[in-house]
Amino acid sequence: MRENAALMSEDRKTFTNVTRAQLDNLRSAIAAYVPLPAGDSGTIESQGMKGSFNYDEAAQTLALSIDEAPFFVPRAMIWSTIERALTG
Repeated sequence: MRENAALMSEDRKTFTNVTRAQLDNLRSAIAAYVPLPAGDSGTIESQGMKGSFNYDEAAQTLALSIDEAPFFVPRAMIWSTIERALTG
């Protein structure tokens, strides 16, 4: 049970101080791989990836989860791509 809890924590992240412009940049950066649905929240499903996102503009937080990913795509690489898009 603890292993699953640890795995889950690695698959969900909340980013703070995220502006609308940063969210738009993230959308553009990952659109070819995993397009985010229109709006501020939703389910992500594309090319073997499944997850969800929820952006709260007032609180400037973006919560993301990676529920499934292809075995050949390391989750650390997914998270680093997201982080680069948010800070770039």
